[in-house]
Amino acid sequence: MIATIFDTVADVIAEYTTVLLSVFEGLVGIFYDGTDLTLLGTLALIAVGVGIVAWAFGLVKSLFRMR
Repeated sequence: MIATIFDTVADVIAEYTTVLLSVFEGLVGIFYDGTDLTLLGTLALIAVGVGIVAWAFGLVKSLFRMR
């Protein structure tokens, strides 16, 4: 009885992992075509960079406000 429950849980986890990996591969295909970034991938990379810089400026600004 316990063995069947663990087998079922293991099967569910394995299938869930397979689904997550296939979704990840599909998303990577949108941003990277195997040799180079796509236009959407380039724009997303720029957006991430701008977001990190904006976050860093906000952090530095808040650190100076604390003084």
